[in-house]
This record gives sequence, structure tokens and C-alpha cells, in this order.
Amino acid sequence: MRLFVALHLGGDIRERLSRIQETLRGMDARGSIRWVPPDSIHLTLRFLGETPDPEVPGLASGLGSSLEGQPAPRLALAGPGGFPSLSRPQVIWVGLQGDLRGLCELQRRVEAAVTAYGWAAEKRAFQPHLTLGRVRDPKRPLDRRLKRAIVNLQVEEKMNALGRLSLVRSHLGPRGARYEEIASWELDP
Repeated sequence: MRLFVALHLGGDIRERLSRIQETLRGMDARGSIRWVPPDSIHLTLRFLGETPDPEVPGLASGLGSSLEGQPAPRLALAGPGGFPSLSRPQVIWVGLQGDLRGLCELQRRVEAAVTAYGWAAEKRAFQPHLTLGRVRDPKRPLDRRLKRAIVNLQVEEKMNALGRLSLVRSHLGPRGARYEEIASWELDP
């Protein structure tokens, strides 16, 4: 099964992200972007990929143990970004600000748990972001009006404690991914 570890967003953050998407969608006349459904937006702490079913219970147990006593980070939305860059994005995202030190500690604990269980260490640096959408044809430039709106995106900076972490299974399909929670943990408030 295809797995990842995610930190879940509160309903108010999802509402703000949904409003941002609605604004940008209104400027996407060509349908250049495949928008992520707001209820599917999450903060990925570690992508694990294909995992044999028998390994899942041990992995979940190891993750749970590593999270004991971990406080929930207080985070707020930050400015826009894109992968590989905002000037030629394939993925459009919103960053995070606030307790980034606590978030990085949480991610470090998750990374230590999965590497202890046999996964190779992640080579890329952790870059916390919330994916809003994926460009359908990265070779075709985005409409100037849409691109300008993304670059100039303003977000509310209201802090939220994000305290629920999950091991999630991703089911890929023609309409995008569908997520199934395998295990979850509440962080200390």
C-alpha cells in the first residue's frame, strides 16, 4: 500500500484555503490547474511510498512511540510558493509560519521513527507547504492574470494548533488521490 505521514489541518484553515482556491479558480479560465479538494489538503511530514501490508502495524507502533510528549505546533498560513519555482510552477502551494521549530522537531521524530524501521533517510530538506493545485501542462505557461494573482496572494495569519497526526494510505485514481487513515495520534495541546 502507498503510505505517507501527515499532520491534519483544522477546519478554519481548510476554509481559508478553500476561499483562496475559489479566488484563483475564478482566474483560471483555461482550467490550467487541477485543484486539490480542500478536505484532502494536508501537511505531509514524510512520504513512505509502497509498503508491504505486514510492515504497517510495526511502523504504526514505532510512529506512535516516537510522538509521545510531542507538543502540537501552532502554525499559520504564509505566502505562496511553487515547485520547482513560482515563476514556472508545476505545483502551487501555500507556506506555513509560526512554530516552525516545533514543526521541524515533529518531522525529525517522524523521520527517526521511519528510518529506525528500515526506510532510507529522506535526502531532500523538509519544506513545509500545503498543496493547493497542480499545473496540468507544465510546458504551457499560466495565464498572466492567474500567475500574478498567485504571486500576489495574501493570506490571513491566524495561528492554529495542529495536533492530529496520521499514517495515511493513498489510493490513486483517474480523478486524483483518495486518502484512507490507517492510524492516528493526538499530540499534546
